[in-house]
Amino acid sequence: MCSSDLNLPIAVYAQAAGGELTLRAFVADSTGDHTIREAITGTLATADDLAAQLGERLLRLGAAKLIG
Repeated sequence: MCSSDLNLPIAVYAQAAGGELTLRAFVADSTGDHTIREAITGTLATADDLAAQLGERLLRLGAAKLIG
């Protein structure tokens, strides 16, 4: 789990259609110079797993360093 103050740009957008769920995430450092964008799609029934997988991807891509 990461901790950050409330002044950093972090966003997640969820869109459901036809039984599928797409999650899109955005993380940036405090200056906005370094950003990470990532998305994942799966079934609505696996929403919790999709969210966890997306979080893991963000961490592997360096999100913790951006918001740390």
